[in-house]
Amino acid sequence: MIKIIGFAKTFSPVKLGEEEVSTLEYLIEGNNVYVYEFRNILPVVQEYGIDRFIETIKNSKDVKLKDIVGGSREKLGGSWLRIPIKSQIKYRSLKLLPRYHGGKVLIPGSSIKGAVRTAYLYWSLKKNIGEGMRKLGKSVEDYITEEDLKLNSVFKNVAVRDVYLDPGVQVIVKRVGDFRDFPLGVVNKGTDFKIEFIFKDDKLVGDVREAIDLFYSDLINYKLKLESNPEVRRFYESLLKGMKKYGFSFMQLGFGGGYYSKSVNLLFGGPKRKVKGRGILVDLEGKIYPLGWVGVKWVKQ
Repeated sequence: MIKIIGFAKTFSPVKLGEEEVSTLEYLIEGNNVYVYEFRNILPVVQEYGIDRFIETIKNSKDVKLKDIVGGSREKLGGSWLRIPIKSQIKYRSLKLLPRYHGGKVLIPGSSIKGAVRTAYLYWSLKKNIGEGMRKLGKSVEDYITEEDLKLNSVFKNVAVRDVYLDPGVQVIVKRVGDFRDFPLGVVNKGTDFKIEFIFKDDKLVGDVREAIDLFYSDLINYKLKLESNPEVRRFYESLLKGMKKYGFSFMQLGFGGGYYSKSVNLLFGGPKRKVKGRGILVDLEGKIYPLGWVGVKWVKQ
């Protein structure tokens, strides 16, 4: 058994899951969103008047906490969570990262393991791909599914611990591109954390690292071919530089990487144009980033 620690940094905002917060749970003041627990809100509602509160909700589709407290946070006391707003957003609903253990932000070990497994599948298939596979009499999807199922036994020998981050790493950004603008809670760019891998089979360690570097290098180069936004192109070029010059491994976690990761269609050149609904871009302080990119430096324990 061997333990590998990855010293990780988010190179772009990362979103893993979401939890919708109603307009009765938060206030916006300046460049911050203040989120309150029910115990803070209840005394204010009682002062406002329960009957009046119920009538207000009945008569309005969009009741806000600021309407109940008269626009002031003073009656609510200290907020449970303060989150900086990192782009100009018109609020209707607010989707934050799920809250765990006193507000901590969770990066599930299963999400990291899934990203690694995808890379390993790609690496394994690429070594064996060719005309021989095409003559098997099976669809590409069936072949990939069968190979993926074989990895179940391999990845029983790999464990990745959950990562809990301080609530302060969360910021609110604006989703842009093919979608209407709306706010998302994300792990901020530049957040440091540790990833702990435990391998029961020592032989897997080298293969996994090689797989991660191959898959994500190919994926970044492929996205560069499709991307026309010069700002996003510069971002992908900086990732390639980080791999070559500074020895980073990169992974894409959470929202934004599903299409290529799940289909592994990168093996066959992928779609010839951007796929609507994929490669989510967000606005962070006036700069555009694709979601989910994390750089890792590996240390053997």
